[in-house]
Amino acid sequence: MVTVSGIRGIAGQSLTREIVQSFVGSFSTFVIDQNKLHSDQQLKIVIGRDTRTTGAEFEELAIKLITSLGIDVLVLGICPTPTVQFMVPQLNADAGIIITSSHNPADWNGLKFVRRDGLFISASECQVVFQLQKKHASGEKVFTPLVDPLKHGKIIQHPEAMNLHINAVSTLPYISVEKISKAKITACVDPINEFLII
Repeated sequence: MVTVSGIRGIAGQSLTREIVQSFVGSFSTFVIDQNKLHSDQQLKIVIGRDTRTTGAEFEELAIKLITSLGIDVLVLGICPTPTVQFMVPQLNADAGIIITSSHNPADWNGLKFVRRDGLFISASECQVVFQLQKKHASGEKVFTPLVDPLKHGKIIQHPEAMNLHINAVSTLPYISVEKISKAKITACVDPINEFLII
């Protein structure tokens, strides 16, 4: 499934390593093209994922490819989708990738793409990325890893991401943590194969 809300498929079947690589490479190329006027600045892409069993494999694949294109990767690890969106502008990154399939069954996985402002890429931006991916799938050279490892991007871990997000939300002027605590709310939660903060 390829839609404006992301790429989704059954891991190992309709979403293979090759497909993940082609979309990650195409999105990275899109990010590079978007920043050509600032080519002297080091590009950074934030990556986060949910708890699906294929998440770690796809994360490793994405990190390896993105860094080989000369882009730094800021790794959040397992975290909710909104945390990646929050951290992209917080870390002054150029984009973000979320490895998730949202509410789909556990054997699915997918990709969501985030702009530098923390919002998902627009429909028109999606079309640019999808066209790049189609070119790559047809055999055209859309992205080429750098041969010199000294030119590869760095991998930077950010395990503090969720705490920063929680603190930012809990200190909003219209949120009263004290009132919420006193309310003694009982809630039933089903993360539906996803990850969340309660």
